Amino acid sequence: MTSKPNGVDENKQLEAAWNKLASRLEKEEMSPKWSSWSMERGIEPKAAHSFEEDALYGVLNNEIRGERIDMTNHQNQEQKTSVVKKKHTMKKPVKKWLSIATAAAVAGVMIATPLGDKALAAILNQFRMDEVTVVNEGDVMQFFNTVSEGSSSSDFINKHGSFTNAYGTELNNEKLSLKEIEEITGLTAYQNDIFNEEGYYAFSSQTITMKLNIHEVNSTMARLGAKELMPESLDGKPITLHIPETLHQYYHADADGENLYASLSQQKLPTVEVDPSVPVEEAVQAVLDFPLLPDKLKTAIKSDNILSGKLPMPVFTDGDAEKVEVKEVPVVIVEQDYVSSTGKPVYTAAWTQDGVLFNLSGDSLFDSKEKLLAEVEEMITE
Repeated sequence: MTSKPNGVDENKQLEAAWNKLASRLEKEEMSPKWSSWSMERGIEPKAAHSFEEDALYGVLNNEIRGERIDMTNHQNQEQKTSVVKKKHTMKKPVKKWLSIATAAAVAGVMIATPLGDKALAAILNQFRMDEVTVVNEGDVMQFFNTVSEGSSSSDFINKHGSFTNAYGTELNNEKLSLKEIEEITGLTAYQNDIFNEEGYYAFSSQTITMKLNIHEVNSTMARLGAKELMPESLDGKPITLHIPETLHQYYHADADGENLYASLSQQKLPTVEVDPSVPVEEAVQAVLDFPLLPDKLKTAIKSDNILSGKLPMPVFTDGDAEKVEVKEVPVVIVEQDYVSSTGKPVYTAAWTQDGVLFNLSGDSLFDSKEKLLAEVEEMITE
């Protein structure tokens, strides 16, 4: 279900974003790109800043008038699929609160807003989770246990803010054809000798909204030794993580009496939206200076290409992981801590390309890192 913001809220949001941009452009050195574009249009260089403001205002207006997800009065859904269950021993998955709360929290803080060529993402506070980055579940659990001082996850979350979780339109996998699912999701099923149009199903989109109680957050941070605290203006403001629909394909075959499995999922990249009035630079700095934040998370926040409105795409794992490049595309390979029906470790690969997140599970079919990488190389288009 979608809804459009009412005129009053829309105008206030547009005015706030525009005023923020205009005040900061006055201090910003003119980008060479604006000069070249203005010359192409016959505009004098001295008017380039005006042209920049007009162009950005137009995009701002279009973005803010776009449809937004209505996250109210939406019930959770049960996915009904006829998927063949994998026959392997799997460790009990991390609790649901961890994947929801940590994904929203990591996404919410991994933001930077420089100006110049990157002014649009900075002012709208809209970012796309792009390059895959390993996040160790053990580090996250240790971090949570330290800051929560033994309190339950629900108590800790309720004290420091609120999380809401809403799903998009239910996808009836029993009635929808693959072509219909492709049209709904905007994705294209991958087809080769392994994956075809017979084994597939889809999951609905998901929207997670986090609102922080900044007083409690800052009290906890100060108690744990933080010198930089979160900006007060972040209090109660929504940080929204939107996870698009997922197209899942699976393979199952019997080879010499042995069951072989593999699966591939893809979804358009998740996005994060923060209220335009929030000074997210200050929030990022507070997070980076927080003494208990795991070093790997700090490195991810600093090293990935956030400056152009891109966020790291966290891949949560408690197995052995390494980041490699395949055809110049960063790929995270994980050796999971469970085995397939063959008794060998399960390997998975995650990467992003052309605005899509891919996740390949080798299971018992690609039961070595070498086999999995060979399949990844075939899938990645140059």
